[in-house]
Amino acid sequence: MRHHLPYVEDKMYHVDAKLPIEKINKLYHTGWLNEVEEEQHYDGLVIGCAPYGNLQIWLRSNLRGGRRTEVCSFKGEEDVATMFEYQEDCYGIYKSNKEKVRNEVWENLETNGLPDTLFFDNSHIRYNYRIVVETESPDDKLHNMELVLCNGEYDNTSQKQTLDCDYKMQVCPKYIRLEWQNRYQSTHLDFKPKEIFDFFSSSFGGDCSQPGDFVIRLDESGELKNISLKIGKNVYLYGKEVEKEQ
Repeated sequence: MRHHLPYVEDKMYHVDAKLPIEKINKLYHTGWLNEVEEEQHYDGLVIGCAPYGNLQIWLRSNLRGGRRTEVCSFKGEEDVATMFEYQEDCYGIYKSNKEKVRNEVWENLETNGLPDTLFFDNSHIRYNYRIVVETESPDDKLHNMELVLCNGEYDNTSQKQTLDCDYKMQVCPKYIRLEWQNRYQSTHLDFKPKEIFDFFSSSFGGDCSQPGDFVIRLDESGELKNISLKIGKNVYLYGKEVEKEQ
C-alpha cells in the first residue's frame, strides 16, 4: 500500500498492490557482460511517479553505462480525503516541499499542460523488434549503442546490434546514441513519443509479436539517410524528421 503526491497535479493517489517478488529475484540474479566483458548485475531499485496516478518500478545498474529494466507498473486511484487531511494538517510541509520540487519539467507542464493519458498507455505497448544499423561507408564500424525506451528503460552495456541478434519484446525507442570505432563524434537520434508510437502501431498493425527490423540507415558521410521498419516482406519508412546531432 502506498500514497504518492504529484505536486504538479495537487492530487494524492493510492496504490494497493504487491510487488512481483519472483520476477525481481530472477532479474537480480541474472547477469550480463558489459562493454569490458565483465559480468554485471542490477544493484538498485528505482520508483517513478507520474501524473494520473501512474507508478513505475525499475531495477537499475549504473556501472559502466548501466541498464534500467522495468519490473512493473501500477495505476493508483485518487484519494481526495487523504489529500485534504494532508493539506490541513501539514500545510507548512506541503507548501515547502512543493517549492523544492520545482524544475524545468514542472515549468513545462504548467505552460503546456499535462501529457495526454494515451502517452502513458502507449508507453507500455511492447513490440517484437531489433535495431539494425546500416551505413554506406565501409570505414564505419559500430562500437556501442545507448538505447532509451519510452517506458524509461535504458541500456548502455555493449549494445552492438548485428543482423543475427535476437528479437526482443520492448517498447518504442525514445533516444538512440551510436558510438563509432573510427569516428570521433557519435550519432544522436531523439524521437517524439507520439510520432514513434503512431509509426510502430500502424506498421505492426494488430500483431505486436511478429518480428520487425528497426533499420537506421546512414550515408557515406555518416548523416542519417532514413529510418524504416521491415516486417516480413513489407518496409515502412518513418516519415517524421528526427532531432539529431553529430
